[in-house]
Amino acid sequence: MVCRYGGEEFGILLTQVNAQQALSVAEKLRKMVESWPFPGVPRTVTISAGAAAFPEHGKTRDELVRAADSALYAAKQAGRNRVCLGPLARRQVVGS
Repeated sequence: MVCRYGGEEFGILLTQVNAQQALSVAEKLRKMVESWPFPGVPRTVTISAGAAAFPEHGKTRDELVRAADSALYAAKQAGRNRVCLGPLARRQVVGS
């Protein structure tokens, strides 16, 4: 499922994939966009992407979105036109 998340941000929900598979899908999409000849656009179009997976990067919708968003900004800060994986979720210690 693909949906618009913000002004120029989109989310892609992948089912039954792990973090490395999600990263691979995002990288494939990044390469496709970079090589696509957009009519009327005189320069190369690129994207930056962040990926996150359940449950490594979060167990709730909000945690997963935060992890993917954090990875997106890491990709932009690292020079754009790249894909980064989100930070692992913090483990909760039982009884604390």
